[in-house]
Amino acid sequence: MPSSTPSTFHGIGICPGTVAGPAVILAGRIGGDVAAAEPEPPCADPNAETERIAGMMANVAQEYRDLAASADSADARAMLEAAALLAVDRGLINAVSKRLHMGDGPKLAVRNAVEEYAALFRNLGGRLAERVADLEDIRDRTLAAMEKRAVGEGTGAQGGAHAIPALSEPSVIVARELAPADLTMLLGTNRDMVLGIVCEAGGATSHAAVLATQAGIPTVMRVTGLFDAMTDDSYDDSHSAGGRMIAFNGETGDVVLDPTDREIALLREQPDPGAELGLGAETISDPAVPDDSDSDAGAAGVPGAAVAQGGSVTADTNPEVREVKLLLNLSGSEDLAAMGETIAESDGVGLLRTEFLFLDRADAPSVTEQADLYERVLRAFPGRRVVIRTLDAGSDKPLAFLPRTDGDAEPNPALGVRGIRLSRVYESLLDDQLAALAEAFDRTYGDVDLWVMAPMIATVEEAEWFARKARAYGLPNVGVMIETPAAALCAREILDVVDFASIGTNDLTQYVMAADRCNSAVSGLLDPANPAVMRLIAMVGAAVRETGKPVGVCGEAAGDPRIAPKLVEMGVTSLSVAPARLSALRRSLARLSAE
Repeated sequence: MPSSTPSTFHGIGICPGTVAGPAVILAGRIGGDVAAAEPEPPCADPNAETERIAGMMANVAQEYRDLAASADSADARAMLEAAALLAVDRGLINAVSKRLHMGDGPKLAVRNAVEEYAALFRNLGGRLAERVADLEDIRDRTLAAMEKRAVGEGTGAQGGAHAIPALSEPSVIVARELAPADLTMLLGTNRDMVLGIVCEAGGATSHAAVLATQAGIPTVMRVTGLFDAMTDDSYDDSHSAGGRMIAFNGETGDVVLDPTDREIALLREQPDPGAELGLGAETISDPAVPDDSDSDAGAAGVPGAAVAQGGSVTADTNPEVREVKLLLNLSGSEDLAAMGETIAESDGVGLLRTEFLFLDRADAPSVTEQADLYERVLRAFPGRRVVIRTLDAGSDKPLAFLPRTDGDAEPNPALGVRGIRLSRVYESLLDDQLAALAEAFDRTYGDVDLWVMAPMIATVEEAEWFARKARAYGLPNVGVMIETPAAALCAREILDVVDFASIGTNDLTQYVMAADRCNSAVSGLLDPANPAVMRLIAMVGAAVRETGKPVGVCGEAAGDPRIAPKLVEMGVTSLSVAPARLSALRRSLARLSAE
């Protein structure tokens, strides 16, 4: 390896676990560089060529449906079905036709049309930006069909869609980015051989990150420069990176290329192996918070924590001992089948997302259909807490059965009609959901600690409106998400009108830093450990002490070993993470008692 090539890198820890093994690089993508594409003459009959390409894209859609049928998780199936719909989207096919009529050759027309769509999705941000990887995968599969070869066949590091190699030994997968189809194919053929995954792009909320976390595969994303460092003099057509070793820590995001035994040992140490490696995370200083040491709810400082029964820990406050609940983030009842003993190890559910019930369907789910699903989740956690978030949809996650509120796509959906705002426009949708939650709760005879919360709250009036409506249905615990700076600044007043709150650090960070979490160009700003974000969380913690109301964290920060202990010190009463992160979170908090 040339001496100028760096050997240490840092990214975003996605799924915990320390891994060391031989690296296997997935080839680059065919259509990523439009300018470098080989020139081709315009087609003689653009209309006929449009139909031919549309047929190829329909075949790509069928590939996705076939993959969905074999996928293990509900999220993977939903992502692949959504990709199948995108592959036959009439707007995308019309964009290809337009480029053909402008004089582009067939392959260039596909490249340019997809890039136009991708640019639109990136600008819209939110969930649409997360689908750019799907668009690029559709492009590559279509181009591969046009060239009459398998996806990724005969390509080197600088071009070609991802080929999925047959691994001969346990290996670490290295790629620029992975689409859901890539990961589904990879795990379908090599699950026992995949030690871990490292990507140069992607983030904590990307589709690949969700699937990797669900599968429990140690993963780090957004590792800038690693792919180029590994492909610079060492790539060969067999996908092996010249026998090079790679090691990483999926909690801290630290990555070492060609590691020594000492470096691997450091990566396995906790809490911050990066400090000696020269990588360590930015120090999180104590944010300025109001001095309320006379509060009856206990002081902010948490000098120690010890593991208690179940998933919870007890945090030794001054003067009280305060329990911190360790909860799970779920996306549906089908997640339960893959969780095994994790259910027993947790204190319940800190976030059940309900969007999957409403997306990609022609009509709204009935009260009975919703109640059946909620009941399955509630019965899996008898006697424990289950926090269910009402529908968090909007123009970035549009509902096909609702007309747009403004007639056109919103230019910035992250700041538009979403969450509680959509529920107030279509109030009957929320009424049905609250009725279903009440029915499911009644079916369990109250043998569960049900909490219900609304997303995207910005004002005290919104919190009051939701609390009044939810309580009218007899729901026992009513709360809101704190994911806007406005809600954090008014946390004291909001907690006066609800029973609890949950901090969504993913959205809170992007709003505080004015940085779209799906835009890689500003990814460096999206660190919840930023002092500005931490100070707002500390203000919420002060409101906890003033009101005695519980406040949890269900964003990515809850599972970050740098941040979780600090959140507990600030007064957070529960932390909710993906199931694969629960054990690591418990270890992180248990270290408090040893310090």
